[in-house]
Amino acid sequence: MQYKEITDVFEDILKIDFNQSYATRLEGELLKFKTKWIQKDKEHIMMLSSHYTGVYNAVFSSLDMEAFFRIFKINQKTLKQPISTLPNIKSSWQVVTNPMYQLCVWLMHKYIKLGYKNLDRVLTLLYELISYPMLTSILYNFFKRRKQTIEEAKATYEKLNYKFLLKKLGSWDSLIKYKAKTVMKDGRFWEALNKLDTLRSIDIISGIQTSYKSLIINIAGITHTGIAGKIDSSSMIVELPDGTTDIKVIDNASNYIHYLNSILVIENDFIDKTLASIVSKRLGNVELESIIQTLKLISLDYKTPKKNDTFIEDIITYSIEYLNSKNIQKYNDLNFISSLKGFWSFGNSKTKPVKEKMRAYVYNATGKKTEWVINGLIIAVLIFIFSRAVIKK
Repeated sequence: MQYKEITDVFEDILKIDFNQSYATRLEGELLKFKTKWIQKDKEHIMMLSSHYTGVYNAVFSSLDMEAFFRIFKINQKTLKQPISTLPNIKSSWQVVTNPMYQLCVWLMHKYIKLGYKNLDRVLTLLYELISYPMLTSILYNFFKRRKQTIEEAKATYEKLNYKFLLKKLGSWDSLIKYKAKTVMKDGRFWEALNKLDTLRSIDIISGIQTSYKSLIINIAGITHTGIAGKIDSSSMIVELPDGTTDIKVIDNASNYIHYLNSILVIENDFIDKTLASIVSKRLGNVELESIIQTLKLISLDYKTPKKNDTFIEDIITYSIEYLNSKNIQKYNDLNFISSLKGFWSFGNSKTKPVKEKMRAYVYNATGKKTEWVINGLIIAVLIFIFSRAVIKK
């Protein structure tokens, strides 16, 4: 059966009479499941209670996933297929088609609509249940080649300042609970949870993953470039999408790309209006509002995961290649803008696909039709994206 929205999948397949009695009983069962997972062994207990990264091997296994779905008397495969074939979702998107993540988001929606008496408590619980498999998977992917010793992890941790949430809060468990505020009233995802549909569910799950991934990317950057305190001298302080501050090594295209991807879907972090204004003025007063409108559309578009997409990567890589050819390697004064204006104005066969994609963004965001206006905006937005990657807020 083909469903139109993610909510239809759960309503039809689970057929739950979601009343206060059921909601209370379900919270108890979910809490038991959470407690059993945390207390599985010392590795799981220590991972959550510590602030170390890459030391403890906490795993959310397929058996854990099966145990979760037994609560609902269903096999996750029963949900996987209809979720993967929903409009606006591709089956290759492994994170947003994960039935556990989607079910937890739907349950948040149901508890909110029910007006559950202990709403913040159950929303935190459901956020934790999304976080455990998501966070442990990201940690494994970044540290699978080599676990850190406690001494190495401690040296990395000591490099973080107290604006960094993990340092401020002291443990992964406290960090997860703090991040759960995003699904509560006045939180980032509150409105989306109230009006839940497939696109909003994708936005919520992608947003949670991005927040954790950006965190781990920064820590892994420190770990892999300077274990036990030997941090590369090119490290600098940057702001993360969740409002924290971290040390990030920014010394090559790969790190610029990682940083930009970590903030791209968070509109308020990606769009620095001061920087946009500087770019606008240095390019001859390209219309600032049109630049902002285009950037908003790009941020919104990238909230939907894209397979084999190299648009952002190409902007950064081609810009750096050109600047290196001109022996321009210092970016903090923005003097590279005039050079990049010439490069992107003419370009070459490699840059043509990038400019064509940007042309579509500009047109769809602004409706502009005059060729010289569109060309100016294309160049301005391309230069802003590179500038945003290399210049901290």
